[in-house]
Amino acid sequence: MLPQTMIAGIIISFLFYELVGLSPGGIIVCGYLVFYVNQPERIFSTLTISLFVLIVGKLLEKRMILFGKRKFGIYILLGIFLSYLLSTSTVYDAIPVELIGIGYFIPGLIALDMDRQGIFPTLLSIGIVLGILYLYVWLVIK
Repeated sequence: MLPQTMIAGIIISFLFYELVGLSPGGIIVCGYLVFYVNQPERIFSTLTISLFVLIVGKLLEKRMILFGKRKFGIYILLGIFLSYLLSTSTVYDAIPVELIGIGYFIPGLIALDMDRQGIFPTLLSIGIVLGILYLYVWLVIK
């Protein structure tokens, strides 16, 4: 089920981007998020981490020259750092497991698209592609 779901997620994300012109947080994001549809707290937490990554990235842009691969690398590293920070044992004891984000790279990818196309369009496109992908998984793969 994992390979089929990830392939379907990539295809649906790609088609959505080509048809609408909005990226759903990257081509692989919805493929990962669909596995946590029954845990909306984790999806919400991932989106919250992405917003923090975006805020910190915007603050860093005022002090550093960020564009292209450098910006991509900084956003991914910020996502990894914040996700890791939430999943470490000292913080982990104080935070319920439902509030731990999904993956280490996903928040950075989402934040990068939020920076490129705006917060609301990114969240809307994630919601639409995630809904389509979940429906596909529910009807075809399971």
